[in-house]
Amino acid sequence: MTLDGQVAIVTGAGQGVGRSIGLMFAGAGASVVLVARTQSAIDKVAEECRQKGVRALAIAADVADEATVKDIVAKTVAAFGRLDILVNNAGVIVPAAVVDTELKDWERVVATNLTGAFLFMKYCGREMMARRRGQIVNISSAAAKVPFHEFGTYAATKAGMLGLTRVLADEMKPYNVRVNAINLGLTDTPAVRNRLNVDPADLLKPEQIASVALFLASDASSGMTGTDVDVFGNRA
Repeated sequence: MTLDGQVAIVTGAGQGVGRSIGLMFAGAGASVVLVARTQSAIDKVAEECRQKGVRALAIAADVADEATVKDIVAKTVAAFGRLDILVNNAGVIVPAAVVDTELKDWERVVATNLTGAFLFMKYCGREMMARRRGQIVNISSAAAKVPFHEFGTYAATKAGMLGLTRVLADEMKPYNVRVNAINLGLTDTPAVRNRLNVDPADLLKPEQIASVALFLASDASSGMTGTDVDVFGNRA
């Protein structure tokens, strides 16, 4: 699978799944725009991508800020002359039982996981409509389908992402823009290791998620839109 000559925006690209997607896309020939909160983290990932022979732009940002998202998309088009792929991967988790969840924590998770994804779909979608071509890959979660105690807020945002995926996919069909999602299971990332006492051998590797993202972003999946793919590994 190749992404030669294409340009991709990847959010949450400073570590874990987002980093792996950025690197895999770069290895497939795509120039990448890496977005995360921490500049030093995405600077490192950008340099790793450049070593694969592609251009890379690292932008530290709050994905829930509309003006910032609009500016990132504009900077991408200005720098590369095109935008082909969006991967919405940025996300946070604040574990708590639903009855114990603080409103501020609900609002923070919704802002990052769902509002941020919506804003990138909105502004990247407009660019893709104008070019009549594009692929959007939304990183959802097993939590959208399988109940995890204390993950109520996170589950709500990921289920919402699946709803947006289906509606946007239908709206974008006349413009040859495909929109799909990945429901990832427990994956070996810093966030999972810091919060859950699990054997790393039971976890998916970030590269396994990245390979599915590459498939959905490439022409190999040209017959798919409005779908969500479960990547649960040996456990949800």
